[in-house]
Amino acid sequence: MRFFPILAAALLLLGWPSAWPAPIISEFMTVNRSTMVDDDDDRSDWIELFNPSGTSVNLKGWALTDDPTQQTKWTFPNVTLGSREYRVVFASGKNRKILNAPLHTDFRLSREAGYLALQHRARDQLSTNHSSPAAPRRGRSCGPARAPSR
Repeated sequence: MRFFPILAAALLLLGWPSAWPAPIISEFMTVNRSTMVDDDDDRSDWIELFNPSGTSVNLKGWALTDDPTQQTKWTFPNVTLGSREYRVVFASGKNRKILNAPLHTDFRLSREAGYLALQHRARDQLSTNHSSPAAPRRGRSCGPARAPSR
């Protein structure tokens, strides 16, 4: 019984994994022909993130990927996603990580069936994972969707 308080204190100090704020992919668009334009006036594919928690989360250490064998394909710079805040990341292939500017991944979303995940590399925490059906010719917006953390 004396061991339990020590274990509980250690878990609180280290942080219980389910208590960490975890952003999710709330929506994404492939074959963007009619929604938003990026900072170059291109109609790039995009991924919308949402932080459903009541706490801000720093995205450094989180990664987006379209490849299930490369879970940290595109990592976020030191940016914060506020409580209940949304942020769009363009999946343009332009690889831009400039603070206070639109973010761009180094990959584009597939027009065919594909894979998209948001992963924390240090915690081995998969926040959101989408396996999408093939996108129609006019483009596809998928969302909102949420997968449980593992």
